[in-house]
Amino acid sequence: MLKGTHPFRDNNPGDLRSGHGSIGRDGDFAIYPSLDAGVNALGATLAKGTIATMSCDPTTNGFQITENYVLGPSGEELTTLDGSNTWQRTNVFVGGRLTATYDQAGLHFHMTDPLGTRRVELSGNLTSGNLTSSGQTQPLGQAELDCQSLPYGDQQSCTPAPNAPSTSDDATPLHFTGKERDAESGNDYFGARYYASTMGRFMSPDWSAKEEPVPYATMNDPQSLNLYAYVRNNPLRGVDPDGHEYLITEPTEEDNSNSETESSQSVADQQTAQSTAQQQNGAVQNLVDAQNSAMSNSQYAPTVGKGGLVSHCSEAACSIAAATGANTAGVLSDANGHNYDANTQINNLANTKNGWHAVTPDQAQALANQGVLAFATQRGAGHGHIASVRPEGIPGDQPRGRSGPILANVGIFNGVEHQSAVFTPAHGAIIYYAPNQ
Repeated sequence: MLKGTHPFRDNNPGDLRSGHGSIGRDGDFAIYPSLDAGVNALGATLAKGTIATMSCDPTTNGFQITENYVLGPSGEELTTLDGSNTWQRTNVFVGGRLTATYDQAGLHFHMTDPLGTRRVELSGNLTSGNLTSSGQTQPLGQAELDCQSLPYGDQQSCTPAPNAPSTSDDATPLHFTGKERDAESGNDYFGARYYASTMGRFMSPDWSAKEEPVPYATMNDPQSLNLYAYVRNNPLRGVDPDGHEYLITEPTEEDNSNSETESSQSVADQQTAQSTAQQQNGAVQNLVDAQNSAMSNSQYAPTVGKGGLVSHCSEAACSIAAATGANTAGVLSDANGHNYDANTQINNLANTKNGWHAVTPDQAQALANQGVLAFATQRGAGHGHIASVRPEGIPGDQPRGRSGPILANVGIFNGVEHQSAVFTPAHGAIIYYAPNQ
């Protein structure tokens, strides 16, 4: 992943080219002149013409690389190098959350709010170089920065903490909900598009791979109809992981205890809770049995096709849904029970009118632990991939991989795996879906 600049200039009227060669995609482009004799407010000549070629080679297209990025298994911005490939920083993530950063000044720990926005930076250096202005060594975990912003991420400021150590700095540009704030524009990079916190709006309208009149909209929620809006104008609870989705963060147990004091349960309440637990245990076993059946079914074993190995994940998804009683007609399969391909299934799951909605990975795992069917998905240039979320703690399970929810995967490998062993983030966004309840 690269970041850079380009020295555009106008060589002659009618031919808009860079000083070092043409760039851009094939096709016509037009920059329409102002009413002032074809010049803009700065006096520069504006042009109309055709871009003939495109080059991604920075040695010939005039771009100057300013930063290189090494991405993690879920698309996290792990390591940053400058244009000369000199190391600048490495971010540390735990459970998808930014936890610490190594940079030229040393190690820094981060404390975030429930939405993932950095609020406090702490020192991770216990060395003689970690000194106050008076020359005293600071203890590990000394406050370095205090970061504040308004709900939409605007008016962000990070100020040194009192008696901050000499190693303190703003260690990483990852700020609002963990997204990178671009130093040049002040906009936040959300993957699919840029977000301007000064307006509380995205810089471009939302879009979907499958053509829809209003992508990612819920017709009974007017806030979802604005394709530029950020998290349906609910920034205190909503997060957007990739520039497309709208997810609600659940209140923590501490939040609930602060809002009201729980009353003691009556005998009837206890009986209801016990009955619910028994139902959940039955639902969990039903889900596990359906997944075991699909993973061991020889009909879903990978087969050899013209392009190599072919998986049968979409068929397995239909089988698991049917065995658990999930209503997926018209979503995973047609009216005759024939399964759709994975990309079509994923597009149908993304359409909230079909009775499903996007959830966070943690929410998907929590639902599976209660016996609720949830899917992990990734669109692909070929057929995409879909896998059901597996309940945690099932005896005999030894999931492959290290991070992410546990999945009952039916693909090139049939078995229990963590998300990191199933999906490659570079191939596209990994989105989880659960039924409306």
